[in-house]
Amino acid sequence: MIRIRPILSDIPLCLLRKVPSLTCLPCILILSLLSVGTAHSQTGFSLEKEPVIRDLNWLNNNFLSQQRERYINLFTSRFGKRPTKSRRDLFFLQQLVDKKVLRKEDTLELQSLGVLLGDIILKEQPRLSWMVYEDDLGKSHALCALKNKYCLFPITMLSRRIERGVTPDVSAIYDNALQDVEDGLALDVKR
Repeated sequence: MIRIRPILSDIPLCLLRKVPSLTCLPCILILSLLSVGTAHSQTGFSLEKEPVIRDLNWLNNNFLSQQRERYINLFTSRFGKRPTKSRRDLFFLQQLVDKKVLRKEDTLELQSLGVLLGDIILKEQPRLSWMVYEDDLGKSHALCALKNKYCLFPITMLSRRIERGVTPDVSAIYDNALQDVEDGLALDVKR
C-alpha cells in the first residue's frame, strides 16, 4: 500500500487556496489522479475520511517523553551537554546527521531527532502544538496549528530521508517548515 500524507511543502499554493491552476503542472497531475475513480482502490490512496486531529493522551505524551530521553542521551554522550530546544541545536543535529552517528535502521533514534526538531519548531512558533493526526493512513504525532488543520510531521522529516540514504540539510528543513506554517496560517486568516 502506498502511503501518501501531504504536508504543506508538498502542495502547490494554488491548491491550498482551493483554486487549482491549469497552468501548474503539479495541479494538473493531482487533478488527473483525483479524476480516476478507481485509482484509490488500486493504490491504497484514499480521500474518503476527513482527518481527525485530537489532543495527546497519556500514551502519546509518554512516547514523546521517551523520544526526548533518547535525544537528550544522544546529545549528552556526543556533545557533553543537553539540547536547548533552540535554533542552536540545529548545528548539532546536522553534525549527528553528517557523521552518520545513527544507522538508517535505528528508526526510533532517528525519529527522536525529529521530536527535537519539532520541539525547536514549537519553541519558535507557539501557535503550534503537539497533537495526534489520524486519517485513513493511520495515526501520527504532528505539530498542528490551533483551530485549523495545518500540520507538520517533524518526527519523520529527518528519519525518512536518512533511511533512504539522503543526508538532509537540517537548517533548510527547519526553515521550510517554519515558512510552511507561516503560509498556512496566513491562508487561514484570509478565509
